[in-house]
Amino acid sequence: MLHARIEAAVKQLYILTGLEMPAAAPNPPFLVPLNQIIDAFPGAVTVSEVADLTYASAAQHLRDEIGHVVDVPDNPDQRLDGLLYAWFDGSILYAYTLVCAGGLVERRRFTVAHELGHLMLHVLLPEEASRPSVFVEGFITDEKKTPDKEENAPDESEDEKEESTEAFAHADAFTEAGAPALLPPLEVMEAEADAFAAALLMPAPVCHALAKANLSDFGDRRAILIRRLSVDFLVSRTAMQRRLKYLKLGA
Repeated sequence: MLHARIEAAVKQLYILTGLEMPAAAPNPPFLVPLNQIIDAFPGAVTVSEVADLTYASAAQHLRDEIGHVVDVPDNPDQRLDGLLYAWFDGSILYAYTLVCAGGLVERRRFTVAHELGHLMLHVLLPEEASRPSVFVEGFITDEKKTPDKEENAPDESEDEKEESTEAFAHADAFTEAGAPALLPPLEVMEAEADAFAAALLMPAPVCHALAKANLSDFGDRRAILIRRLSVDFLVSRTAMQRRLKYLKLGA
């Protein structure tokens, strides 16, 4: 059920933007064009990087940029990977995605895709009667990573030992009248946004095509596929590991 919902939302994103979905072509493009998706998104969607992103700095940035006063939780100094602030003005959707500046590009891309997931799944696609008029979400995911191995070191444990994460997230939504809007449980929304980001940045058809293309040269060991495909898709090894495991690619 979740898989179908996520795939449908990704497909709808491409329909809304008028862009072509990645396919298992002989030479498929690896990098999903996030900038083109954002530019073509209906309404007005803006992505900005903010140094040392917290709820307090996000609120200050939004106040300076658009003059909106956004309420923040009781922990204004909570460090964030990203924050989404979206609202409707009539039928027009406006959205600001703030991303913590200075981090790895792979992490920043996943953050933008994660917030696009919230925008599609929890703001734009819900039926009009349950669609929030204002939506605010902030999150951070801390990946506990082991140091990179030497280039020639064995890879056996890379696929067997999944990286642990510690996560923080908070979301609020309001109706047009200013009353709290009904949202799914936070852990459900975050899992859906992560699944959307994975499906968007690592399209299943392209993953299958690249895995097949690598068989002749490198075999189907998932640890090797993780290394190669994470570079192709410009995502973290942890994200690639989980995607390949989900798609049952590699052995």
